[in-house]
Amino acid sequence: MKKSLLVVFWFFVTLHAVAWSQSSSQVISDTNATINVLNNSLQLLPETLTVYAPPNGASTENFNLIAAYPGNTGLNVTISKQENTTDWVNFNGQNKSDFLLSSGEIMEVNFTVAVPSLTTPGIYLVNITANSSDGQTKQINVTINVTQNVGRFNVDVKDLIGTELSGATVLVWSSGFVLKDSGSADGNGVFVSTWLPVDNYTVEASKSGYGINSENASILGALTTTNVSIVLEPTGAPILDVSPSSISETVYTGVQISRILIVKNTGDLPLVNVTLSSDSGWISFSKTLIQSLAGDEEENVYAYFGAFSSAGTRNGKIIIESLNGGSQNITTIVSVSVAESNGDDSSPSSDPTPPSGGIPAIQKEIRVLAPNEINATRGESKLVNVQIKNTGNVLLQDITLNVGGPFPVNISPASGDILPDQSKNFLLSIDIPWDADFKRHNFLLIADGDGVSKSRALVVGVVSNETLTSKEKFRTLIDEMKLMVDEIWKETLLIGKEGYEVEEIFTVLRNATEKLSTAGSDVALEKLGLVEAAITEIRGLLELATKNLGEIKLLAESRVEWTVFDILLATLPFVFVIIITVVVIVYKRKLDKKDQMHHSFMGTFGFGKHHPEKERRVRKASSGDFATDVDETTGSEEE
Repeated sequence: MKKSLLVVFWFFVTLHAVAWSQSSSQVISDTNATINVLNNSLQLLPETLTVYAPPNGASTENFNLIAAYPGNTGLNVTISKQENTTDWVNFNGQNKSDFLLSSGEIMEVNFTVAVPSLTTPGIYLVNITANSSDGQTKQINVTINVTQNVGRFNVDVKDLIGTELSGATVLVWSSGFVLKDSGSADGNGVFVSTWLPVDNYTVEASKSGYGINSENASILGALTTTNVSIVLEPTGAPILDVSPSSISETVYTGVQISRILIVKNTGDLPLVNVTLSSDSGWISFSKTLIQSLAGDEEENVYAYFGAFSSAGTRNGKIIIESLNGGSQNITTIVSVSVAESNGDDSSPSSDPTPPSGGIPAIQKEIRVLAPNEINATRGESKLVNVQIKNTGNVLLQDITLNVGGPFPVNISPASGDILPDQSKNFLLSIDIPWDADFKRHNFLLIADGDGVSKSRALVVGVVSNETLTSKEKFRTLIDEMKLMVDEIWKETLLIGKEGYEVEEIFTVLRNATEKLSTAGSDVALEKLGLVEAAITEIRGLLELATKNLGEIKLLAESRVEWTVFDILLATLPFVFVIIITVVVIVYKRKLDKKDQMHHSFMGTFGFGKHHPEKERRVRKASSGDFATDVDETTGSEEE
C-alpha cells in the first residue's frame, strides 16, 4: 500500500514538474531575452572617383551613401571635405551636409566641383569624408582632372511626332560600354552631361512605354558641346499570333482527333477577349474565349475534328480574333481527309477518340501571369508577384518557377500543387546591385513541372530615384499592398480554422481588394488624384485588418496559457491528498520507531521482561505442533 501511494505521488510530482517547467520556461525566456542590435555598416560607393573639369568650369557629381546590413535604428551622417584642401567641392553650396540615413537605405548624394578660372591644368586630390553618429568614418578619394580637353553632350529626347519626353533616362557609354554619365531629361526633354574627355561615346535613351534608342557621338575638341537628338518609338502594341497556320490530317470514319493551336501575344500590351470560331460545324474547341494574354504570353487550345460518318475530304477555317489591338484576326486553314474504317480496333488514327463532348481525358495547361516591365532603383530588393494558373482539367503537382537573369533572385515558395482553374502565387525578390547599369535588363520566367512548361519575359529597368514618375510609384505601391493583402488573408484563414471569428477581417480585406482593383484602373487612366485618395483609404483598411488579426492572435495565445493553468488548478487537490498521505505515513513510522524504543528501554531495566519460552510454545500451538516436549526448567515431560 505504501509503495503504491509513493508511485502515485511521484507520478503527480513529475507531471507538475513538467507542466511547471513548460509554462515557466517561456516566462524565463521572455524575462532574460537578449535583444540583438544589428548595427548599420556605413558605406560610400564608389571608393574612388575621377572628375573632369576645365578651368572656370563646374561639374555636378554624385556618390551613394549606404546603410548596409539594416539595424534597429538609422544613422545620422555628416558629409564633409577634408580640411586644409581645395574649396572647389561643396554640397548644395555648403562645406558640409547632414543626412538621416534610415536602416538599409541607399541615398544618392550630389556635390559640385567648381574649378577657379586661373587654375593650372593638372591633377588635384580631394577627400570626401562621412562620419556617422555611431563613430564610423568612411572616405572617398576624388581625383579632379583639370583640363581644357573636355566637352559636354546636350541630349534632346523626343517621340515620333516631336514631343519632348521629360523624365527619359539617358546613359553615356564609352568604348567597352563603360558608363561615364547618367541622368534624367528635364521638363523639356533635355539632358546635359558632365564634362567628359575627348573621345567617342554611345548615348542611349529610354523611357517606360517607349523603346530604347542610341546614337554614336563624340566629344570633338576643347570645351565643345555636342548636340545629340534621340527619337524613341512607343511600344505597347498587342500583336496576335497563332500557329500552325494550316492543319492537314487523315482520320477514319467514326474517329475524332484533336490538335493544339498555340495562340500567342508577341506584343507588349495585353490582348483581351481573344475568340476562336469556325466556318464548319465539324470543328469544335476546348475553349472559345481567352480573356487576356499578357505580352509575350501564349496559351494552348485544343481543336477537334472528326467522328465523320462517311469518307471524303473536308475543308474548313479556324478564325482567331482579338477585340483590341486593331481588331486583329488570323485564319488557320484545316483540311481533313476521311477514310473508311475497316471496322476493327486496328484502324489507324492520329490519336485515341476523345470522350463525349470532345474534351480530352487529361488536359495539362498553365499560364504565367506577371508584369511585362518593372522599374527599380540601385540597391533595391524589388518584390514581384508572379501568378501561375492551371488552365487544364487535372491537378498539377510540384510546379516550380525558375528565373534567369543578370541579378540574384529569391523565389518563394519553392514549388506547389495547383488544382484545375486555380492559381498559385510565387513571390520574387530581385536584388538590384548598387552598381547595376542604368538600362533595361531582361529576365526569363519559366514555370515547369508535371509534364507542362510555360515561359515569359520580364524586363527590369534600373532607374534613378528621380526617374520614377508618380504613375510608376503608385503602381509599385499598389503591387506592394496587394502582397500585404495576400499575407494577411493567409494568416486570417489559418486562425479562422482554429475556430475564431474572423468574418470582420475578411470583409475588410475584400473591401481593400476591390479598392486596389479600382486604383489600378485609375492609374492606367492617369487619375492620380483618385489613386492617392484610394491608397490612403486602403492603408487604413490594412491597418484595421492587421490590428484585428493581432487581437485575435493574442486571444489565442492567452487561451493556451489559461489551459495550462486549468490543468494545474484541477490537479491541485490530488497534490494536497498525496502530501497529507505522505505526512501520515511518515508520522506513523515515527510512532512505530518510538514504541520500539520504549519496549527496548523497559526490557533493559526488567520491566515488562519478555518470556521467550512462552512465546515459543504459543508459536508451536498456533502451528498445530502438539508433540511432547521437555521443560527445560524442571526436566519433566509435558503434553
